[in-house]
Amino acid sequence: MHRPPDPQSEHANPCQMPAEPRRRARLWELPESLHAPLLGLSVSMATLADLALRHRLVVPGDEAQLLGTVLPFMTARNPLSEDVQRHLEKAHRLWVDRFGCMDDDSAVLERWRNCLAQGEVSGPLWAACTHKRMSVANRQRIQVDIHTLPWRANMRQALESRRLDHLESENDRLQRELRQLRIRHASDVDALREALAGHAGRSRPARPPKEGGRKLNPRSATADNWAA
Repeated sequence: MHRPPDPQSEHANPCQMPAEPRRRARLWELPESLHAPLLGLSVSMATLADLALRHRLVVPGDEAQLLGTVLPFMTARNPLSEDVQRHLEKAHRLWVDRFGCMDDDSAVLERWRNCLAQGEVSGPLWAACTHKRMSVANRQRIQVDIHTLPWRANMRQALESRRLDHLESENDRLQRELRQLRIRHASDVDALREALAGHAGRSRPARPPKEGGRKLNPRSATADNWAA
């Protein structure tokens, strides 16, 4: 009986084996424990309420109750979860593209943590969690990073505080660089002026010498020429 070649055998050629298909994860394919952070941080409550109303869900006024109403729909593919997926893709396309060029999930994790330290969370969170190379272990690490922050009402305030601190630090750095550039520019201008002044002094034409201290009369010079 003919058997198909064993991929693990020494005769199997790994170059001929088809590569494992990779694609980004969909919202309903992510762990259920990530749905609350994603909806709480990557989707505004006003947008989430509009999406829920579009699908004829009763929308409570409280943020926690709104999340509790919508979250059960995110565990499976349905019209509401598909609409939320499309919104996340459109709203965070820039971050998805930035993370998409990475082929190593450790690099994705490192970039996510840099963004978190700078207070950039909503887009990087969606891009990192759905990255095609993101491993289960590193996705769990992202989840741990999220839960180290105060949840719900205080989380956004904590993130804004981090972002403000980062922007203030960047502003101080840019101000220092600007001062250094101004000093360097002033020095360059002074050196250029000195070089131009020296060049002008060297290129100034010399005065013609006087012939016996007597001015030459054009008329007499012409008469002398005719006489000769």
